[in-house]
Amino acid sequence: MQPLLQNWKIYLDTCCLNRLFNDQTQARICQETGAVKIILARFFTTQWQWLTSTVLINEISRTPNKTLHTEMKVLLDLANQNVTIGVAETARGTQLELLGFKWLDALHIASAESGQADSPNNR
Repeated sequence: MQPLLQNWKIYLDTCCLNRLFNDQTQARICQETGAVKIILARFFTTQWQWLTSTVLINEISRTPNKTLHTEMKVLLDLANQNVTIGVAETARGTQLELLGFKWLDALHIASAESGQADSPNNR
């Protein structure tokens, strides 16, 4: 297991950000929300780097709840790096989709890979 103070580059997808605004009456949702808050705190203290993508920005822009949209946009504005979806990310997304991932999930993974997000496997 890697030390928490290491400088990680992390990609959070839309579900992670939405978790902050979900009904917190279930224990699992509260735990997941707590984990996202810890990660965001690390971003805000610049201990970790936050990687986003145009696919994430586009998903959030389609959020029908304007208050939620605004709050998530404020969070996104604090990100360190944004991956633009290009030919390489689209091709990788297609490969991942053929493996069974949904298209947007595949693009999130391709974005994280392209931006060189850390994972336990590459540390």
